[in-house]
Amino acid sequence: MKKVFLLAFIFAFGIFSAHAADLKIGYLDFHKALNESNEGKKASKVLEDMISKKEKIFNGKKEEIK
Repeated sequence: MKKVFLLAFIFAFGIFSAHAADLKIGYLDFHKALNESNEGKKASKVLEDMISKKEKIFNGKKEEIK
């Protein structure tokens, strides 16, 4: 029984190592994609507009409290 498990393990490990040779790893630089793409620039502009509106509301309420 141990030989069967050992043989199955070796066979399975051999298959995985053969497939691992084709594995390619990449990465995506989200900051670069956001800053250089047209959609990213549009999204940043919308976000900046929303933040400035909220800051104006916040500053107005802060002045009311004073």
